[in-house]
Amino acid sequence: MRNNISASKLTNCFLLLLLVTVSGNFVFAQGGGSPQQMIYQAMDIQVKTGMGPAFESFLKSDVLSAVRKIGTPMMLVFRTDNFGQAGLYTIVSPLQSMSELDQPDPLVQAIGEEGMAAMMAKLQPLAYEPILYEIVGRGDLGISPPNGYELKLALVVSVSIAPGRTEDYEKFVKGMIGILGKINNKGILAGKVGLGGNPNQYLFYSLFDSFADINAFGQAYSKAAAETQLLFPVGIVVHQEMAVKRYLPELSIMPTAPGASQ
Repeated sequence: MRNNISASKLTNCFLLLLLVTVSGNFVFAQGGGSPQQMIYQAMDIQVKTGMGPAFESFLKSDVLSAVRKIGTPMMLVFRTDNFGQAGLYTIVSPLQSMSELDQPDPLVQAIGEEGMAAMMAKLQPLAYEPILYEIVGRGDLGISPPNGYELKLALVVSVSIAPGRTEDYEKFVKGMIGILGKINNKGILAGKVGLGGNPNQYLFYSLFDSFADINAFGQAYSKAAAETQLLFPVGIVVHQEMAVKRYLPELSIMPTAPGASQ
């Protein structure tokens, strides 16, 4: 059973997320093997049963207005849709440098201590304690979506590999990308978990327009994998989970030109 979130811990977690939304571009693990790996701060926040509409209203009316005050160029919000942990929201924002976390909080400077306290008081009844973790973008393991593509659905695959098997697993993924690029997904955003999570965990967001597309993708991938005789590596993957997340544009901030910067 989850404990209700404490006000102090929630405040610290949410302040950290809002702090790292100050700078960055939409370059989450796009293909092309950029020499600079983009770093992201991600928050998984479990909303209490029945509180989804109130939580989304809070994000729209309170959080969006606050982060726009501090010039946030990007904040992506996803919600589990039909498959996966119900009521789970994922919020992703770029982090240009860890040194940003040493700076005074720009949000508190923008809305004041009382404003922040009021915001946290609204959030506390809606959610449980969040998990914050680092994602290191891996463009060499992903496929760039078309310029201007509007996010809709993502089939999210979380893969944990055995320690010391990184090279073998990434070699397999790069071979698999050749197959996936010929099927009907709109792109794959790939990253590896860092601080705050399992450093042997990879995340892949395969982008689709609909559940029908996801279904067609599964059938096409199975056929293509069989034809190319691509063998899944034995003894490398220790755990794998799949979920579907829906992008919520009305709660998000997207840069003007997605994919324009690597």
